Amino acid sequence: MLGLTLIHLMVLNGLLVAIADAQGGECSLGVAAVSSSGEGVMGSLTVKVKPGSGLIFISVNPAVEVDVQGAARIAVLAASVVGGFNPLAYDYYFMLDSPAMIVGGPSAGAAMALAVLLAVKGLECGGDYVVTGMINPDTTIGPVGGLKEKLEAAAASGAKTFIVPLGQSKFTYYERVLVRRGPFTFITVRPETVDLKSYGRELGVAVVEVGSLSDLYSMVTGERIAYANGSLGDISSLREVATRVVEEAESLLEALRGYNVRGGIVEDAVSELNSARDLLRRGGSSYAILLKGVRAASLAQVAVWSVRGFDVDVVYANVSRELEEFNTIYESMESSDLGVLEVKGLAFLHAWRAGMLLDTTYSNIKGRGFATLEEALYIARSMWEVRVAKLILAGVKPSNVTVNVNSLRVVSSYLVATAKGVIAYSTQVFSEANIGSPPDEAIRMAVSASLTKDPVAALLLASRSMAIVTSAIHSSFTSGADTFDEIARLALNLALKSNSTLAQTLLRASLDLRDYQLLTESILVSWATITMRGPEAPQIQEIPQPHVITAPISKVGNGTQYSRVQRVLQTILEASIWTLAIATILLALLTITTFIVYRKVRGRTPT
Repeated sequence: MLGLTLIHLMVLNGLLVAIADAQGGECSLGVAAVSSSGEGVMGSLTVKVKPGSGLIFISVNPAVEVDVQGAARIAVLAASVVGGFNPLAYDYYFMLDSPAMIVGGPSAGAAMALAVLLAVKGLECGGDYVVTGMINPDTTIGPVGGLKEKLEAAAASGAKTFIVPLGQSKFTYYERVLVRRGPFTFITVRPETVDLKSYGRELGVAVVEVGSLSDLYSMVTGERIAYANGSLGDISSLREVATRVVEEAESLLEALRGYNVRGGIVEDAVSELNSARDLLRRGGSSYAILLKGVRAASLAQVAVWSVRGFDVDVVYANVSRELEEFNTIYESMESSDLGVLEVKGLAFLHAWRAGMLLDTTYSNIKGRGFATLEEALYIARSMWEVRVAKLILAGVKPSNVTVNVNSLRVVSSYLVATAKGVIAYSTQVFSEANIGSPPDEAIRMAVSASLTKDPVAALLLASRSMAIVTSAIHSSFTSGADTFDEIARLALNLALKSNSTLAQTLLRASLDLRDYQLLTESILVSWATITMRGPEAPQIQEIPQPHVITAPISKVGNGTQYSRVQRVLQTILEASIWTLAIATILLALLTITTFIVYRKVRGRTPT
């Protein structure tokens, strides 16, 4: 009896494990790296996904740099954006094993994101391909170094396809050269450009470029994201605000004509104003017009100060007073309506920037007694940003869509943690490339997001911080490739799916201005809105298999249908488990009762 009970318990435990595994997944990929001696080496990446709450665990052998943690967080975020799953429904276990003494994260970022995506979807993983490239918050795949050495390592491992970031199939590396001068030997480097596609053919490896995680996923699986078509909305009250700011900028420039002021800063103001007017005539994005108008007004304001002079203490007092008025109005507008929260959040971003510019500039001017042109521009921009913040806040209108406050806090906290990871990740990346550090504004935003208790402010500060870093990465790491249009299609897909007016407003502005920062911000706001509603099935379509890569599987059914079948099977299994559990408990009780009765009866039997 007892043995039968143990067997039942083992079966029960096995079924529970099977169900847990069915809800998760695992993926292992080969990853290429460059050793400390400059040679290409192959390592392994394994990602396990289990039902959880969004936690990320990393195990690296032998040592790890800080950017690996940031790369893992970005990989999860990017995978959930492309795959359409809720990242807070899983925990993620990253295991990196490499012959290199220290494992760095940037070049493994794309492989990490792909592995997460395949593991969550439960697709077969691995094959005769190797992926290298860093992953960005907007799901683009950024350039990396050491491609010649990595290609050689991939070829030696038997890989048939080497996937590199878009624009990097022609790679410039620096060859070490020994130069002898008398008794001395000097080591110098000289640039050498390698056509990786040609070199790959010599090694028996096809070199393929990829610009984004969506593109990479399509290459490997033979599937693609089903992009939507539709018109974008706009926050209606922004048109009036934008028109008003443009008119005030025109008034400032009109005043300058009386002083016969000409030259650089005035010409810049006129250029921004003409661009805003053109967008206004063409029915362009209200937010794009507003941003152009603020720039024009700020430039014109400085030009006016250059002839009239200005008292920085008076300006500081006025802006501080307006910020206090903004805060009073902002804090009084408690609401769980999505439309109200989005407009409040957008207004907060402008007010935050006003305060940041004022605080970082005023003390310098006050102590010195005069302002540089850049500082005067910061002060003027601060003045106009807070005015715009108040105007935006005055136009709040409810959307009659209620937000779950608990979900908002959870998603906000997740984005804040990711923003801090992005800052650490990008700091390492910028440092290794010897190009400084991430923009100071992005760092300040990430810190502010982690300190504020307002979930809306934290969410939008974190989103903008990541968007600023992403834009800086695109500007600093140019590989001759432009992925804007491809990412814009993904952003449109998400914005329409999310029904977020703010996301659509930001996307419209990004398309008019061709601005990566606004584009990334739109993606993140859409993602947050979708995630707050809960998980939804991804939209995928089958496409012909690329000839350069053999897909692990040839076909996957409709995601929604598969999900329903899985739920039915899970329900049946759960019912069986409960039946088995109850039967096991009853059997155990019967066994124990029988044993007790037997002992008592035996104790009363005469010897």
